[in-house]
Amino acid sequence: MNVLSEMHGQRVADWEHVVVEPDGRRPELEFPNLRYFSTTDFIVPFVLYFGFFRLLSWAIKTYFWQTFTEFKRYRLHNLSVCLAHSLITGVWCACFVVTHPYEMFHNYVYYYEPWAAQIAILSVAYFLHDAIDMLRYEWSKWTRELLLHHVMTGISLLTPLPNRRFLIPVYWALQMEINSIFLHARTIMQLSGYNIKLPDFYRAVVYANIFRFDLKYADFVFISKGANF
Repeated sequence: MNVLSEMHGQRVADWEHVVVEPDGRRPELEFPNLRYFSTTDFIVPFVLYFGFFRLLSWAIKTYFWQTFTEFKRYRLHNLSVCLAHSLITGVWCACFVVTHPYEMFHNYVYYYEPWAAQIAILSVAYFLHDAIDMLRYEWSKWTRELLLHHVMTGISLLTPLPNRRFLIPVYWALQMEINSIFLHARTIMQLSGYNIKLPDFYRAVVYANIFRFDLKYADFVFISKGANF
């Protein structure tokens, strides 16, 4: 491995892009600097994204799914916002893989751009909105499990941001949102009865859901065994 170890404080010229500080420290091994979460770089976009999902939820509750019973109407409202989040993050991740293939497969530790980090902040803002929405309407074993999922996933998504390391694994993790697009669409159609009204479209959504799940498994196998990180 060709490492220019004398160039302290600069990105060295090996395939890993290892960064060495003047005192020899490796920043990716440090505990995240939690003060980042009190800066405007995090607070401003987080508040804006959270406000976006609250506004979207209000619009959906006001203008859509009004003819359904109370709990089913709540589930359709909630799933519609879930679908919106999956569409945003899924398309974003798919485009990122196409435009940044080198980073996705070879520079997964040190790649960082402020705009690219927005996907993590947006997703955590959505998790907070979804948690508030669920707690207003139901409390069950399923709700507790989903809240635990939101907390653990949110921590995982935010951990790379303070030290600007390991942002690419966030993009790999959020690839699952592509599959969630079809999963949420299928569930919405089942609850609303559109699976009966539009059987051909529903069948296409089901097949796309299965195909995307198989493709996601193939991605995992490829990354685990074939990609040289």
